[in-house]
Amino acid sequence: MSEDVLLRGRGLTRRYRAPKASLFERATTSVALEDADIDVREGSAVGIIGESGSGKSTLVRLLLALDVPTQGTVEFDGRPVDATAGARALHWLRRETGIVFQDPYESLDPRMSVGRIVGEPLWALGLAGDGSPGTAGRRDRVIEVLDDVGLEPEMASRFPHEFSGGQRQRIALARA
Repeated sequence: MSEDVLLRGRGLTRRYRAPKASLFERATTSVALEDADIDVREGSAVGIIGESGSGKSTLVRLLLALDVPTQGTVEFDGRPVDATAGARALHWLRRETGIVFQDPYESLDPRMSVGRIVGEPLWALGLAGDGSPGTAGRRDRVIEVLDDVGLEPEMASRFPHEFSGGQRQRIALARA
């Protein structure tokens, strides 16, 4: 296991301006996260814990460039991450990162098959063979990813409600 820092956040702060109730009221800000530092080493797993409202989700959103920090910097594999850049400029980061939510059932579309849930991000990021929906290359890649997380190929045609909680978490991992 390498000791290289893969993801680094320094001085991450996120403040939100609260809307004014009236024209004469002074604008206020709320602090969601204040001066957070984090290093994630290659090959490691990191858990972020804290009470409700402590900034856990905000920190993750800043690290993945899903929100723009008020202050601070993020680097992934030594490259600066500019959350203000457009989707095309962040394509490299999207190919390398993914998010797995605590409750996978809430994050899985109940109307989509597991094969489609796993296949869409692979196709969007150019990681699914030729990528065209319904093609053998895309199906093969979905089956390969399902196998990586310990799910059987025939499970690709099933829907999230047909799985246990642990299996749903594996589906979320496969999607990420």
